[in-house]
Amino acid sequence: GPDFPLSSGQARLWVLQRLYPDAAVYNVCGALDLEGQLDVPALERALTALEERHHALRLRIVRRPDDPVGARQRLVPAGELRLLSTDLSGEADPTVSADALAAADASIAFRLEDDPPVRARLITLGPSHWRLVVSIHHSACDGWSMPILLRDLGNLYARELGRPAPRMPSLSRHYEDFAAWQREFIESDDGRV
Repeated sequence: GPDFPLSSGQARLWVLQRLYPDAAVYNVCGALDLEGQLDVPALERALTALEERHHALRLRIVRRPDDPVGARQRLVPAGELRLLSTDLSGEADPTVSADALAAADASIAFRLEDDPPVRARLITLGPSHWRLVVSIHHSACDGWSMPILLRDLGNLYARELGRPAPRMPSLSRHYEDFAAWQREFIESDDGRV
């Protein structure tokens, strides 16, 4: 796909990731406890639809020496996000083990040039009880965005099951549009201090 400039925030995070490649301090994490019947293939399709809807979840940073920042972002096709699966239903206290596993997932650094900026793990806690754990790098998500992403995932999952879901208007602007506008503004006469 085409390359887009990094936003100033993404550029800072990319430099920090290169300086401290094993640091996971910029991971934003969320979890949903799910009960009842779960259609895992439908959940996987909903995750792909979430990537389609929210471009930031499928942006990769690519080195570009010709760019003033030294890197740009590239939009890759949806579908690289894999739902990891772990069954803890045989554990004495699966929720304690699930908390430890979620914390371990949250402590894994993202490689912004190679990895999708999002990871998801479905943890089986019992015959009709699961926990979906999502970790997203701050270059693609912030604390305000995580509830929106989880809500959209729920609506997309409902649609995959053929159930009614709230209307989700198409998104006319994406993060790469903001980054391009920001770069243009900074490089213009208006953006110079």
